[in-house]
Amino acid sequence: MLKITNNRILGTDIHTAIKSKTKRYDIWIKRMIDYADLKEGKDFSTILCKSTGGRNATEFEFTIDAAKEICLLERNKEGKKLRQWLISLSNQIENAGLISHKQVLDIVRMIKVFSIYEYRKLALEKNQEHYIKNALMLKPSLEKNKTLLYSGFHKWRNEVLNLGKEELHKRVLDYCIIEQRRLPKFKNKDDMLTFLGQHEMIKNAIWDLLSSQNKSEEMINNICNLAAELAKEMKPFLERLNQSNLFFERIEESNIKMIL
Repeated sequence: MLKITNNRILGTDIHTAIKSKTKRYDIWIKRMIDYADLKEGKDFSTILCKSTGGRNATEFEFTIDAAKEICLLERNKEGKKLRQWLISLSNQIENAGLISHKQVLDIVRMIKVFSIYEYRKLALEKNQEHYIKNALMLKPSLEKNKTLLYSGFHKWRNEVLNLGKEELHKRVLDYCIIEQRRLPKFKNKDDMLTFLGQHEMIKNAIWDLLSSQNKSEEMINNICNLAAELAKEMKPFLERLNQSNLFFERIEESNIKMIL
């Protein structure tokens, strides 16, 4: 319906789509900015461009939320329809149904970071800490028996990620049948996941990271599924920190969290 660039919408596009009775764009846009109390730098930015008359004209780029405010002020059928579309678009962006170029780069960066065992472990610990903190807020008496909290976390995680002993064994069997491979002997769960593919380990680490940040279930699933597909193509080499990759130690958790 409207062209969206970096989650921004041109004012001229809004004016055209909304079919305002005020035909002069320059008058209409200044009125909308004033009525909606929109702030430059927060709700919109300005761009200088050449007009048909040869003079430099000012164009406005609005955030999606600011565009919704403008549609609300323009009380006509087109304004209502456009606002509903923008609300739907916001929901898709929030839940990662629509992925920006920057977000794809963030996912690729996380795939590279989580190819390191220590950072997968860090994400798991962050998620466990978050789970226990929330559980204690709901039921402080559990502080006396944290063993139940730890077991509860791993049970919940195994159910969501399909990592229970029986489920994982079935997944490995199915994989061997499909790929016509012999069933090997495994020492632990990590060996089984590595056998299924490095993307499994990385996907689970990204799930841990996003879960610890209270992201929506829909958004987490969308990001994790995309990350798994990208990791399959990238084929990252799983490793541990050593003298050859100590630069990874400078990567903080805040540098690998999603910016959505």
